[in-house]
Amino acid sequence: MTMQDILRAIDRLTPDELRQLRDYIEQQQHQIAQIEITQLDRALEALREGLTSEQLDQLEWAMNVETLTPTDRSAWQE
Repeated sequence: MTMQDILRAIDRLTPDELRQLRDYIEQQQHQIAQIEITQLDRALEALREGLTSEQLDQLEWAMNVETLTPTDRSAWQE
């Protein structure tokens, strides 16, 4: 089934079926967001692992205070 097939099928849905489809899509998006949040939490835990409170404080300070100069992306994207 192609995207065009799906869009044509959607065009034939009743208003009630469209609401059900919207609810289903919103549920799917919520589940994806939850998975992404879980992955981010794990990544942050791995980042903090092995660091002392002082090191974490320094890292937080640097992230909030220091600014970086944008680099030429072509130098590292090749």
